Amino acid sequence: MELCLFLRWLFLSFIALSLGNGEVFYVHPNDDPSQCPNDTPCWDINKYANNCFMNDSAYYFLPGVHNLIRSIDIEWGSNLTFQGKGMMMEGPHTTVMESSVVIQCTGYVTVTFGNCNNLLLSNLTIKNCVYGLKITVSGANLNYMSLQESQWTALRLIDVSNISITHSSFYGNGNSIRIRYNYGSPFNSSFEANKCNFTTEMRNGIGLTLRQNNIFVNVTIADVYLHNISDYGIDMFSDTSLYNIHVSNLRSNGCGTAFYLEQETNYAIHSPFISIVDSVISQSSSYAFLLLWYGSAVGVFHLNSTTLDNNSGAFGSALHITTDELLDTKLYVLLHNLTFNNNSVLPGIPIKQSLAVTLGLLNSRNVHISNCTFRNNNGSALGLVNAIVTFFGDNYFINNTGRRGGGINFIITSYIYLSPDAYLSFINNHADVRGGAINIDQPAVYFTHDTSVTLCFFQFLGERNEKYFYFDNNTAGLAGTALYGGAVDSCLLAEDLLFGQSSFLEVSSFVNQSNNSVISSDPLNVCFCNDDNTTNCKISTIDISAFPGQIINFMMAVVGQLDNLTTGTIDIANKDSVFSHTISTANCDLIRYKFEPQDVTQTRVTLSVTIQNSINFNKIPRDIINIDVSCCRNGFCLSINSSICSCDYIKQVNESVSSDILNCNASDNSVTKRPGSNLWLSGTSECTISYSTCPFDYCNDQNIFNLSRPDEQCALNRAGDLCGTCSDNFSLMLGSNRCGKCSNNAYLALIILFVVFGIALVILIVALNLTVTVGTINGLLFFANVIKIYQPLIPHFNEFHVLSQFISWINMDFGIETCFYNGMESCGKTGLQFVFTVYLWALVLLIIFLSKWSTKLTRLMGNNAVPVLCTLLLLSYTKLLRTVFSIFSFDKISKVNDTTTQTLKYVWSVNGTIEYASPGPHGCHLALFIIALLVLTILVLPYTMFLLLFPLWELCRSKCIMCTKCYIKLKPFFDAYAGPYTDSFRFWPGMLLVVRIILAAVVATKAQSEEDTGVAPLGLLVAVVVILLSALFFKAVYKNPKFNALNQFFLVCLLITTVAIYMSKNPDKSSGVNVTQIVVFTFAFVCFLGIIAYHAYSKEIVKKTFEKVKKVTKGLIAESESSIKVNDNMSTDEARMKMPTVTSTVFDTNIIYELREPLLDIQES
Repeated sequence: MELCLFLRWLFLSFIALSLGNGEVFYVHPNDDPSQCPNDTPCWDINKYANNCFMNDSAYYFLPGVHNLIRSIDIEWGSNLTFQGKGMMMEGPHTTVMESSVVIQCTGYVTVTFGNCNNLLLSNLTIKNCVYGLKITVSGANLNYMSLQESQWTALRLIDVSNISITHSSFYGNGNSIRIRYNYGSPFNSSFEANKCNFTTEMRNGIGLTLRQNNIFVNVTIADVYLHNISDYGIDMFSDTSLYNIHVSNLRSNGCGTAFYLEQETNYAIHSPFISIVDSVISQSSSYAFLLLWYGSAVGVFHLNSTTLDNNSGAFGSALHITTDELLDTKLYVLLHNLTFNNNSVLPGIPIKQSLAVTLGLLNSRNVHISNCTFRNNNGSALGLVNAIVTFFGDNYFINNTGRRGGGINFIITSYIYLSPDAYLSFINNHADVRGGAINIDQPAVYFTHDTSVTLCFFQFLGERNEKYFYFDNNTAGLAGTALYGGAVDSCLLAEDLLFGQSSFLEVSSFVNQSNNSVISSDPLNVCFCNDDNTTNCKISTIDISAFPGQIINFMMAVVGQLDNLTTGTIDIANKDSVFSHTISTANCDLIRYKFEPQDVTQTRVTLSVTIQNSINFNKIPRDIINIDVSCCRNGFCLSINSSICSCDYIKQVNESVSSDILNCNASDNSVTKRPGSNLWLSGTSECTISYSTCPFDYCNDQNIFNLSRPDEQCALNRAGDLCGTCSDNFSLMLGSNRCGKCSNNAYLALIILFVVFGIALVILIVALNLTVTVGTINGLLFFANVIKIYQPLIPHFNEFHVLSQFISWINMDFGIETCFYNGMESCGKTGLQFVFTVYLWALVLLIIFLSKWSTKLTRLMGNNAVPVLCTLLLLSYTKLLRTVFSIFSFDKISKVNDTTTQTLKYVWSVNGTIEYASPGPHGCHLALFIIALLVLTILVLPYTMFLLLFPLWELCRSKCIMCTKCYIKLKPFFDAYAGPYTDSFRFWPGMLLVVRIILAAVVATKAQSEEDTGVAPLGLLVAVVVILLSALFFKAVYKNPKFNALNQFFLVCLLITTVAIYMSKNPDKSSGVNVTQIVVFTFAFVCFLGIIAYHAYSKEIVKKTFEKVKKVTKGLIAESESSIKVNDNMSTDEARMKMPTVTSTVFDTNIIYELREPLLDIQES
């Protein structure tokens, strides 16, 4: 490389000497004449600058830095050579070469050559010149020059004759080369730039301004490299036609615009020819090529064998050509063998996205495109605005993406002509909106469905070929996956001015384009759709029935040309009332039309369906919908004011019901209830609804439901009036109000579990002496009984699992949600509540009865038979009480019509489908009612009154000795309950029973009917708990103070639970309330376990105590046995009668206390 450069330097030196008279001068660096040859003039550059340059001379600059402090101005010079001594080397950039001879400008200095001939500059580096190098009206050759860092322009050429620049570099200048030919330039000229590099220019690379009026300029640019130029790599402005431009092997990377040409002239002497071949343009940030052709000049732009990739822009990111729309033939554009690849749209450009294209042609009517490939471009590959393009050869549009028309976007009156050898392939293109491959935005007016007066967007040249278009797997966001617009089914072809019908489908091939919108257009008509979402344009009328205000659902689609789907807005007109529906995708769409008659007397209504902005000139409605007006649905009534079905009549008749109804919508038959409302509604007939409060947890929290399907209000798989029964194929389950699928009766095996559980319960009570007589479980039982009574008011009670089962088991409920038998309903489940209780009573009574005949059983039971029976009675008391009240509970179902409110019927609250105490088909409730009444009168009330009034009987014994035998027999039974209490509070067990009755009655009657559900029962419970706590705090209710404290603990737990239930009505605090309830139930459960542990421990102590007293009592027992003879054939009662009566004279007090329960060991004061 260095050898070649040296030989070229010798050649240029020889030329310079041959042109002159042999005068040779040397220029040494400032203050360094050491390199000067002997006997030859040699000074620094500033001395020569003082008008000391001579014609026909060669000036050789010695290596080093030559600081130029004064301008050089040479006029009328001839045969001047300025050449640097030294080799060219790599400069500040890999694309830049520079000489070892550097002319460094200092200050505002410049080098000017005017009217010079045969000017040669070579092997020089010129830096930091403000105005750089200026050549006017001269001819010059610049070889191996490096012009760097000029603030304005590195090289200015004005009206020059012939300029040749070769092997030169331009780096970091404001402008690299500015060439100007003015009006009246003296002679023809040529400009040649060959093998030059332009790098990191702040504004422009090569700039030409052509204003000459009588000379011709020929511009040749070859092997030029443009890199990172902010504005234009090559820019040209001309208001003349006297020029040609030839560009070859141009390489551009990272420029604003690689090539810019603006032509404006009103006269034309010559037809300019602009040719660009064998070039690669990439990474342009504005345009790759930008041509603006205005005026009357006729020219040719030829772009051949060029690749344009990764360029950015707006309309024409790779190539933009605009011509004057007033003239047809101004610029002939020849585009051959071009590749447009990965070009994209500039972000943030304020243009319509449909104008974002890779090759943009505006008003260009003579464009030939042959053998070009458009691939992977973001923006339509080709955009035509009032343009005409003729295609030759094979052209490919592959994987391009645009808003409209991924391949080609036709705008206004644009057309393409197809030569006989033309073949356009569209593969994998995509449009965000319409026209995956081709989009045609130009007017198309149809007089009928099949006839238009629009020219086809494609026309044929010469003999017609079989196929011109190939479409493969093109897609669109809305419509027209292959083509959108253009009226291809009925457009006209102009062939030698003879118009014929289009045959687009005949000249096109389609692969992988299988949907209902391959070729579509703006909307022409609207069609009905089949059930499988396919269009059926043969149907023009449908008949349906609807009530006023009903939402009518039907499928329709908007169709364009060839009856392919498209998008648009449908108008459905009922006389003067118009409903508009926009179909935004090319599919069949469900239209929900609210039918509103014009007046209440209409029985049949006809709706006409048309399309907005249809391009079909024929505006006669194609589709008709006939509607037969039907009656309103159940629960709704026809409003005279609005002419639609509504439930406004409810507000006029019943204010209490309407306050719970926020909204009703006849169109979908829905009613919206107030959140938290416990209202149950059902539409029974037109203008009539039935309503009531929903019992227990039967209803869900859903506020919106269908009035004709009241079961939508039901929770837990329930159905029927008041959600009282189970849905079909469901059965009631034990342990909750849920209905489940109980497919078989295998769960009847639970009977064995219940039998075993009853025996185990009795054994547990007997073994641990866990009776009410001891007093340890009395407070726990009251707590658990009240919690169970208030269960309907406790949110998510069954979700506490183990803790809720603990409460249920204490109340003798199963507590586990499970099936029992298939088909179990309310009557059967309610009846089962008595069975287990009766079974336990029968079990204890059987033990008592058998004890009369078995001494061993008597000894085994000891004195616990009566306390065990009393304990079981108290355990089952609340269960019986709740069962009785559930049987007695009833609800009133009322009905509201458009005039009055009246009671429809009374039903059993547990099952709203059963009339209250009715002997009809569902007479089971009558039987349960009788049983409950008997239980209440024979068992519950006598039992309650006995415990409440027996202390009064004891007080009256001193005055009245009637019924002594009855008193003696009942007293052990009462003492079993009153044993733990002090004499002043022996009424306490009976009072707590009365409290249970009152609480259960209030919950049963108030909980379901209050506006603010459960407030009265909760308030009553708080009052009761406070009174009981006060009594326990201020008085000694129990003989043992520890029992007082234990009962106070359970009452506090009950109070906390009551407050938590009330707070649960606030949804924002529900999570904290659940945690509180879990904590309270956990404390109660732990306390219960403690009581069990205490009783188990106490049993061991009792055994040891008996061993101690055995020796003391041995003699007394032996004496008694010797005096009393018991015959084995005697009954148990007879044996007991012969036993001596134990009095206080037999045992001393200390021995008696040792035989008692440890917690009862308190000294009487």
